[in-house]
Amino acid sequence: MAAVSLRSDYSRHGCAPYLGVRFFQRNFVNFQAFYGRNERNIFTIILVFCIGLMIGLFTNLESENSVKLVITLAGTFTGAFLAFKFARKNEEAKEHRTNVRAANSSIAQLIRSYNHFNGYKKQFINPFRDSPLKAFEILPSIGTAQMELQLSIDSLSFIFQKNAFLLQQVLEVQDEINSTVELITIRNDLHRNEVQKKMGEASFGNGQTISNSQLKTALGENLFSTMIGLTDTTVSSVDSLCGSIENIIEKLSSTTKEIYPRHSVVRMEKPNKTL
Repeated sequence: MAAVSLRSDYSRHGCAPYLGVRFFQRNFVNFQAFYGRNERNIFTIILVFCIGLMIGLFTNLESENSVKLVITLAGTFTGAFLAFKFARKNEEAKEHRTNVRAANSSIAQLIRSYNHFNGYKKQFINPFRDSPLKAFEILPSIGTAQMELQLSIDSLSFIFQKNAFLLQQVLEVQDEINSTVELITIRNDLHRNEVQKKMGEASFGNGQTISNSQLKTALGENLFSTMIGLTDTTVSSVDSLCGSIENIIEKLSSTTKEIYPRHSVVRMEKPNKTL
């Protein structure tokens, strides 16, 4: 026997205050003469050409004019080379900032999803977890659509260079989140539109103690069994999903930090429960 609430109002689940914390670190300029073999080869060809040109001019001009010409060519070449290197460095730095910003955005969205599902679990599931009639005691929630997730996977393609399977794992978690949202939505609608309607028709009072057999008779075998199955699947999915989201956040954060150790990367940090 259990007391089943007949309330038809929907309570928005609260989100646990889990925070993404940024760890700041200064960025120092790390000058690298060549980024790859092609640049080194191009530089060598240009340098040999300039040296050959200067030697040819030096042998055909007066000494004073030759020195001035060599200095002018050397200065021009050096200036052009340094300008190219700094432009390349700025372009690379901009790309790094864009990639880190994309990762931080995805991590923040995943933290938000974790808060949604962890809040749902605490407010709706846990109070009735051990109840034999939890399928009917767990009320519908609102704001379910806000729990859906759509990450910009293309912007995370830089991670492939470090962990080829991480992007696939991120996609799997995103699919798991959205399928769980769909499951909760279906259960919410069935509870609101069918279960509460039939319980009202059976004249069950709010807070009335109702037996398992009474519920089955009032709802019918099909609806009764469907609600139990949907609820059990929802509970197991939410429990599993919270762990999956927490795990992928840690992987995404640590991998991004490995690729860009000088940049600030968002991490999920649980608040001190003693506060």
